[in-house]
Amino acid sequence: MATFRPQRVPASSVWLWLREAFALCRRQPLWFLGIGAAWSAVSLLPLPFSLLMLLGLGLPLAAGCVVAHAADSSRSPMDMLRSVSASTWRDLLIAGALPWLAVGGLILAVSVLTQPLELMAGVDNGPLFTLPEFLRGQWQPLRDLSLALVTWLVAVGIVGWFVVPLMTLAGLPLLQAYGQAIQAISMNGFVVGLVFAIAVICVPVFMLLSPLFAVPLLALLSSLMYVSFRHIWLGQGRNTPEVAKATVRVLQPAAIPSR
Repeated sequence: MATFRPQRVPASSVWLWLREAFALCRRQPLWFLGIGAAWSAVSLLPLPFSLLMLLGLGLPLAAGCVVAHAADSSRSPMDMLRSVSASTWRDLLIAGALPWLAVGGLILAVSVLTQPLELMAGVDNGPLFTLPEFLRGQWQPLRDLSLALVTWLVAVGIVGWFVVPLMTLAGLPLLQAYGQAIQAISMNGFVVGLVFAIAVICVPVFMLLSPLFAVPLLALLSSLMYVSFRHIWLGQGRNTPEVAKATVRVLQPAAIPSR
């Protein structure tokens, strides 16, 4: 593990990452579709369980990284998902929830401190946050998934981009994953910042265009995380060529015609 360190990559690697991530998504479309559909259905659960959509978004992103790795290595996604330990899934949930718990605690504290002043002044500001009308209605689970992606990127930040694959694929503990992620960003600030900026800009744009983009965005983000992790830590920029799946027929001895 001592030799497992990030490396410098060319500044133009972002375009390579985008192309290779798209290619991996095409190799396992049903798996990526299943992960996105299953996680979007979490928003249909009653409170407080529906909060898992946002607090635990690192879980489907991690599952997408595993599926991308399986597509890259021509292995079974199910077998690779089973190989991830339960403690890793737990730590991913904690890592994703901590920023939101901190923000929620801050909002609650501000609300408690300002509520007596508002009551004395007779002011009722209503709820702290109301989802805009154009984000409600049809396709609500997919809209919730898109909104969760946007807010997760903003809350977790650029460091979380690498923490997910480092914990899931490399098996690093949370603090060590954060340390390696910061080191990788310091070495490759431009290319990592560019791909993160593209994600932060494109996700809300496509969210406003159509909620149907939610699942493809989840697949592409998780594949991008895997490809960038693979290039910086493993030195492999391009995908492994896909193994051709040929049907092998059972050879039968040819019948010898009787004379």
